[in-house]
Amino acid sequence: MNIFKVEVVKINSINPHPNADRLDIVSIENMAYQVIIAKGKLHTGDLAFYFPIDSVIPEKFLDEFGIRNYYSKID
Repeated sequence: MNIFKVEVVKINSINPHPNADRLDIVSIENMAYQVIIAKGKLHTGDLAFYFPIDSVIPEKFLDEFGIRNYYSKID
């Protein structure tokens, strides 16, 4: 059984993306993989929402979370 939930996570470390000037690679506490973020948006120790890949976010939250420009859905 898969668990599919949005979590509040703590940023462990942030490193520059080797092939993109405007992206960073982030390690998240208690996660075995890394995620890509826009450069300068978060700092080590910050808390952030983590939405699993293929998440469908209700329309009403896109502006509230400030993610409308980063979110795309396939109809």
